[in-house]
Amino acid sequence: MAGVVPLAVDESLSFEPARRAVWPPQRQVRCIHDATLCGLSAVAAGPAAVDRTPSMMSPPDGSAVSLTASRLLREATAQQHLAVEQLPAMRALMRDSLSVPDYVQVLRRHHAALAGWEQRESAWLHASGDAAWRYQPRSPLLEQDLAALRATPPLPAPAPPAHDAGSRWGMLYVVEGSRLGGRLIARQLRQSLTDAAPALSYFELGHADPACWRRFQQRLEQALPTPQSRQAAVAGARAMFAHFHTHFALETVA
Repeated sequence: MAGVVPLAVDESLSFEPARRAVWPPQRQVRCIHDATLCGLSAVAAGPAAVDRTPSMMSPPDGSAVSLTASRLLREATAQQHLAVEQLPAMRALMRDSLSVPDYVQVLRRHHAALAGWEQRESAWLHASGDAAWRYQPRSPLLEQDLAALRATPPLPAPAPPAHDAGSRWGMLYVVEGSRLGGRLIARQLRQSLTDAAPALSYFELGHADPACWRRFQQRLEQALPTPQSRQAAVAGARAMFAHFHTHFALETVA
């Protein structure tokens, strides 16, 4: 997730981060996405969790209005998103005490979590775009940043299984949403860790095209037209959050 961090802001990590009280700057670690990161593999995999997926919202007049796909995913994965944000490795990114070796470990964990998924889904990711939005691979950016710090990437980790297109879109939602949080992280790192300035291409991806998230939301809406496809997307998003949680929990950043 860029990420980690920040995941997103929907009409919201549209990866609008999950709505919550505003924390002091050092605790504003939003990671990988519109809505999102999940901590527990059991939560991500449990059918009961999928069954609790919200599908409607009730305005003051009592009528029912369908949620957009991105908001549905944000609300269904808010607990997982928060769990990832609260990991020590993620919160360390927003601390003034972060060192270059600590930052290198963060980059390596992001690469381990993303590279295997991008390799497996390369053809699908390429085909998923349209005239307005296209996926930009993260692994090359992470490798570039690691090289700038004279570090090497780790071996890619196996990606969580994706059983259908809906689950793939859910996983992509988590990854794509993180670029908004990455902007916060990059801003903090430029102030607190100046030696990392040549190695911020991954976290600064969101600066290159601030409107990309909105266009992705529109593409997501088109790709998930049915309740079944959206339920599959929720399962995929939860699985991807659990995948990130597993890797970021291994971090040794103090």
